[in-house]
Amino acid sequence: MARRRTEPAALIKGDPGKGKTMLLCGIINELKQQPSLISYVQKKYDAVGNPLFRDVNAWVALLEVFTDILEDLNLPPTRLVIDVLDECVEGLKQLLDLIVQTSSVYPGVKWIVSSHNWPGIGKYLGTATQKLKLSLELNEESVSTAITTYIRFKVDRLTERSGYSNDIREVVQRYLSANAHGTFL
Repeated sequence: MARRRTEPAALIKGDPGKGKTMLLCGIINELKQQPSLISYVQKKYDAVGNPLFRDVNAWVALLEVFTDILEDLNLPPTRLVIDVLDECVEGLKQLLDLIVQTSSVYPGVKWIVSSHNWPGIGKYLGTATQKLKLSLELNEESVSTAITTYIRFKVDRLTERSGYSNDIREVVQRYLSANAHGTFL
């Protein structure tokens, strides 16, 4: 567990419905927001105006803002979360390059990325100097426990709200558990 906190890049991969997005939502809820970061964007916006993020130079503008943030030694370590990276079609290579480069250049940056099981993404991110890879298929027992807990929680809530009997609650819970097939879908 201590190693996971020190790695600058973490790839969470798994098939659809395994809970990647839910895991990232939980991580994001734990991270404190930094409202002061808007000043970096505001400075660029004040200089250029509306076209800043609308034309062909939007990536360059974002990269400059991003670099300014990462180079600010007064800020605490930065955590960046990307959900379903494989759904990024336009600019995927640029984004992958950014992840690999910043994870080796900026020690205060930690990337948390989720993706379906695409070998190309895993291979590309494998070039990052330090990384942690979490395959939800290889952690099937933990995923299964999370699914069971989630089903139980949701069925209990449904029972309370609807006034269903314990017999109905058990039937619904058994049905959902039997048909979950190891996914949250």
